[in-house]
Amino acid sequence: MSVYKSIIKESINERSYGDEHFWEMSRGMNNIQKKVLSNLIDEYEMGRVLYMFQTNPKEFKSAINSGVKLMKSKKLKVKKWKYK
Repeated sequence: MSVYKSIIKESINERSYGDEHFWEMSRGMNNIQKKVLSNLIDEYEMGRVLYMFQTNPKEFKSAINSGVKLMKSKKLKVKKWKYK
């Protein structure tokens, strides 16, 4: 096996710090909730979202649910304007 293949194989098997925590936080979520979680991470940085997840899970779930409601309402508005 060449050196290049061994490097690629090792890098494929590695998970980054963010991936590990994203998978931990998104366990049991559906696709919309995962998208809201990724939007929260983009907006507030991974460290802040992880801190909220670990210290205050009730507020974390509340933030995810409010994001889902916002996303669904935006989707409905787009559909209404699209078909008129």
